[in-house]
Amino acid sequence: MDKASPILCAGITMYSPLKHWGYTTGEKKTVGIVGVGGLGTMGIKIANALGHRVVAISTSANKEILAK
Repeated sequence: MDKASPILCAGITMYSPLKHWGYTTGEKKTVGIVGVGGLGTMGIKIANALGHRVVAISTSANKEILAK
């Protein structure tokens, strides 16, 4: 559980707003994720898994590979 807890915490942190704004059901949309770090990466993965088009927004060009 020690190893899974951070993933669960980040997962619910990113899943909750997607659910709140209606991105877990219905038609596929474009989702913008600001910040490609720990939470941002989780948000990209969840939104992508839900079938949405994901746009990663970052001020650092080195995050492009991570976002893809």
